[in-house]
Amino acid sequence: MEDLLRQAAEHTGPEASAFFLCCAESLSKLNENSFSELWSKACETILSIPAEGRRQLEMLGDSLGRYELEEQLAACDRYLRDTEEEADKLRAKLPELRKLTLALSAAAGAFLCLLII
Repeated sequence: MEDLLRQAAEHTGPEASAFFLCCAESLSKLNENSFSELWSKACETILSIPAEGRRQLEMLGDSLGRYELEEQLAACDRYLRDTEEEADKLRAKLPELRKLTLALSAAAGAFLCLLII
């Protein structure tokens, strides 16, 4: 398991890598804590994830290592599907947010010009 987590860390971005490394390093405490507790602590290393995303990731950790392989894979599939749906929703909002950012920047520029005058 530790090797798999370290390999995952090598093939991901900085934050995900930190998460997987934290999981791998904490496996030495498996006698003291459950895997889901170690997984939850590792979830705290991901700063950019929203609260709902962190909760879903922690729920995934609750099922890993506990159930039959098919159930664990199904939990992973559910997590991936949910995160892809959330990413699609955010992508759909992006054009609207860009327009808002441009409008706010223009308004700030106009306000600054008025202050200078």
